[in-house]
Amino acid sequence: MKKIQKIIVAADGSVDGCKAVDRAIDLAKKGGGELEFVYVSSHINKSIPSNLVFDAIWDKLPAGVKAKKHVETGSVHEAIIGIAEKEKAEFLQ
Repeated sequence: MKKIQKIIVAADGSVDGCKAVDRAIDLAKKGGGELEFVYVSSHINKSIPSNLVFDAIWDKLPAGVKAKKHVETGSVHEAIIGIAEKEKAEFLQ
């Protein structure tokens, strides 16, 4: 089985989003893949600014796990797929 190099994670501050973040961090710890967190600003999450979401994520990241953050606007689905294609990700969480 091929090792996953890049994992895209949609991060919006929701309960389900936090579960996805935790699962992705666990996958990266076990497999060594790099995490690409994507926050898409929209009317749905306007009360949760990206800096709060990313601060909470970075507090959870263990030493040695590589991660980047992306802040996008527009269609959530298109933004996430666009980052996945740009970063050549193998896994969406």
